[in-house]
Amino acid sequence: LVVFQGPPSALAGAQGSLTADSLTGRRSIPLPARRPPGNAQLRLSHASAHNLRDLSVSIPLGRLVALAGVSGSGKTTLVREVLLPLLQQALSNAEAPALEGELDGELREAAETRLQTATLTGWESLGAALLVDQSSLGRTPRSNPAVYVGAFDDIRAFFAASDAAREQGLDPSAFSFNSAKGQCAHCRGAGFEKIEMQFLSDVFVRCPACQGRRYREHILAVTVREPGTPGRAWSIGDLLEQPVEEAVAFLKRFGESRPARRAVDKLQRLCDVGLGYLRCGQAINTLSGGESQRLKLASHLATASTAAETGDAARPGLFVFDEPTTGLHFEDIRILLQAFQRLVDAGHSVLVIEHNLEVLKCADWILELGPEAGDRGGRLVGQGTPEALAALPDSPTGVFLREVLPALGRSPRTRRPSTVG
Repeated sequence: LVVFQGPPSALAGAQGSLTADSLTGRRSIPLPARRPPGNAQLRLSHASAHNLRDLSVSIPLGRLVALAGVSGSGKTTLVREVLLPLLQQALSNAEAPALEGELDGELREAAETRLQTATLTGWESLGAALLVDQSSLGRTPRSNPAVYVGAFDDIRAFFAASDAAREQGLDPSAFSFNSAKGQCAHCRGAGFEKIEMQFLSDVFVRCPACQGRRYREHILAVTVREPGTPGRAWSIGDLLEQPVEEAVAFLKRFGESRPARRAVDKLQRLCDVGLGYLRCGQAINTLSGGESQRLKLASHLATASTAAETGDAARPGLFVFDEPTTGLHFEDIRILLQAFQRLVDAGHSVLVIEHNLEVLKCADWILELGPEAGDRGGRLVGQGTPEALAALPDSPTGVFLREVLPALGRSPRTRRPSTVG
């Protein structure tokens, strides 16, 4: 729907517009309570790469930490070429999980000699380092958001437990579009046919046999009716076509079903990161870079939730995000920050390379590189809470933070530190 059109001067009076509400201040991201830095810190010393010259920094663990600075000040170099390779090396030697995420092989190779001069301490409490960037999740159209967050197994178990499925002797594997038991024999569960073009990109057309629904008729005939009158009756094909938020609302009505509860818990993580509008069965190769990044985050949130439920939680991890707000609306940023806070509340550490002032003002701690780019950058300009950085006269970031922070001198509320630190 078009919620507004007209000159910018008229936008302020628009009703029902999240953009107008955000620009006029009618809707804002509240300043969170700060977590003071604890004793647990990741200490990187003598980092030298590109414009970094013998740089040493300390990153509080169990906190939301932002790495700020003008473009070209050395932020990406510090994280991708020094910190993450060193951390990967340390975790690998300790037989901990390897680094997850895209780290360019050439950059890693080029950094090997530089890493000989840098040292990293304080990493022992970490169980993994996860780089969550906007790289593609893959080109296969068979994977989807429900599969990626681990909810599809529970969804299949939910339908297999229905009376109609039990009457036919159908187990959860019959509800997998990758299984010959239930997949459409024509498209093999893909829902489409690929037409290879000699000089153009391949063309995908809806499967004429199942009309894109992926399953055989007897599987689609198995429906579960929502409690109440009149109540919706959905097949697994219907559920995959629904937005995640609609699927969550449907499955919540079956609170007595353990598979339904588990599916809701995992699908809810997609809503938590602002992806509730995605269809459950939407191919992940159709997602944008920002959507891919948030889907990765949702997967980690779902994994953490499952681990907490089973009591099998591993050591906390370090989550690294490289400018996650790129392409996001004000409202998306608010939702993303809530997801970051949940990670930290669960004991994890979050390091964000970011320029966005809304993210910076909500950080527990900021490290700023600069003061300028290239040879005039690569130094630690300042570090501390957003309020402390805003008070620094030589901080380029602090100048802008003053516009979004309360008057200097006001002490924000403090929350009890998380268990890490």
